[in-house]
Amino acid sequence: WQRQMCIRDSIYPEAPIAQINIRFNLPEDWKVVVSWDQHDNFFRPREIESITRGFVVVGEFKVVNLKINNVNLIIALPNRTLESHETIINNTANTFNYLTSFLQYPHERFVVAFAPPPLGDGDADCCGQSIFISSLIHHYKMNDAYREQIEKYWGKYNELHFTDWNVLPHEMFHILDGFSGGPYEEGLTQYMGYKSSLATGIWDTIDFYHFLTTYGAEGLKFYYTEIWNTKYNLPIISEDLETAIRENPSDWRYTFVRARKMAIVAYMLDKETQIVTNGDKSLNDIISYINAKYRDPHRYVSPAEFLETANLVTGHNFTDFFNKYIWGNDWLPPIPVQDMLDYYISKAEERLATAEPAEKEKLEAMVEELKQRCSDTVELIYEEEYESAFKELENAKKLFLRIMTPWPSEAPSPTLMPTPTFTPIPSPMPKPMLTLSPLPHSYSDACIHRRRLRPLPDSYGYNHRCHSFLNDIEED
Repeated sequence: WQRQMCIRDSIYPEAPIAQINIRFNLPEDWKVVVSWDQHDNFFRPREIESITRGFVVVGEFKVVNLKINNVNLIIALPNRTLESHETIINNTANTFNYLTSFLQYPHERFVVAFAPPPLGDGDADCCGQSIFISSLIHHYKMNDAYREQIEKYWGKYNELHFTDWNVLPHEMFHILDGFSGGPYEEGLTQYMGYKSSLATGIWDTIDFYHFLTTYGAEGLKFYYTEIWNTKYNLPIISEDLETAIRENPSDWRYTFVRARKMAIVAYMLDKETQIVTNGDKSLNDIISYINAKYRDPHRYVSPAEFLETANLVTGHNFTDFFNKYIWGNDWLPPIPVQDMLDYYISKAEERLATAEPAEKEKLEAMVEELKQRCSDTVELIYEEEYESAFKELENAKKLFLRIMTPWPSEAPSPTLMPTPTFTPIPSPMPKPMLTLSPLPHSYSDACIHRRRLRPLPDSYGYNHRCHSFLNDIEED
C-alpha cells in the first residue's frame, strides 16, 4: 500500500492532466494486456485511477478476446497451465456471463490474467477493471494428481500454488458487484464464488456443500468446533471483531468469522429469500438492486442499507435475521448440512427407483441406513456433539457414494485415467467455444481487505496467502 500511494502521489501533479500516453519497450514476442484504449504504438488510459489500480500484464502471454454482454472480456494465458487453455477460457467466459446476467458493468473492457506463481491464488481491486488468477488454477480434488507437476516446474510443493476454481468468480465478483460492502463484503463474495461455481457447472452439488460444511477451515464444521462457545464467537459486524482482527492478523479464527461465517450466513439468507418469495427472488436479486442503484465501487453500502434493500426486494422483513446472525452472534443452525443430507437422500431414492429387481432389496436397506445416519447427524449437531456428528456425516457420505456407484452388472468397462500434464496453448489459437451451462434446478436465479497477504497457521489446512511480493522486491 505504501508503494501504491507513492505511485499515486508521483502521477498526480498540481496542474490538471488532459491525457496520458503510455508506451512500452519490450522484447519482440512480449505482449501488454491492459484495460486502456490502444492506439498505434501507445496506450491511453481514460482516467488516472485506471493506472494506479488494477493490473498490467506484460510477458509472453496468449491473449483471447470475447464479447460477452457488451463487454470485451480479455483473457491472458501463459504457456504453462494445469488445466487446458480451452477449459480455462470456457470457465472464465461462463463465469463472466453468469455474473453479468444480473450485475451491470459500466466499462468497455474486463481483463482476466492467469499469472504464474509465486504471486498467489488471485487478487482484485474493486475500483479497477482487471483481476489476476493463479495459472495453477484447478479443481481441488486434483491436488494430489498435480502435485508432481507443480514440483517439477515450480519447485517444492507449496499450498500457495493450489488455487481452486471458486477463486475465479470470487475475484470477478469483487469488481462486478459495483459497491463496497466493508466488513461483510469478503464473506458475501466468498459465498457468491461458491454459488457461481455451482451455477456454471464448474462444481457439482457435492463440491458446493462440501465447502459450506466440512472443507478445511471453510465451513460449518470449523465454526462449530473452533468458533462457537469460544472468544472468537463475535458478531460479524462489530467493533470487537475489527479490533481483534487488527490486533491478531495471523489468527485465522477471527478472520474466519468475517470471511467464512459470513459466507454461511449469506447462504442462509439466499435460501430464506427463495423461501419467502416462493422461488421468485434470490440473493442475486438483492445484490442486483444494490448494483443498479449505486454502481460505485467507492460507495460503502452499510449493513443497514443492505437490510433495507433485502426487505424491499423480497417484501419480507429480515430485521430479526440480521439481528441474530450479522449484528449478533447467535448459534448458526446446520442448514447447509441438512440441505446436503436431503440431497443425498433424494439422489439415493432416485437410484433406488431405477434399480434392477436383483439389487433392489439390498439398495432399500442401504437407503434406509442412509436416512438414519443423516437423521443422527443433524440430531447430534443440535445436541452440540460436534465431533460425533461430523464422523457420522462422513459415514453418511461414504454410504451415499456406495449407493450411487454402479454395481458390477451396470458398471462401464474400466479405463485408465490419463496422467495430468501441462497443456501448452496451440498456435494459432483456435476460436474458443462459449458453452453456457444451465443453472442447477435448486438455483433458478442465479473487502474490506484487498491484499490477502496474511500468514495462516499450517494446521488449519487453509490455502496459504502469505507470500509478500513487496518483501521480495526489497530483497531483490
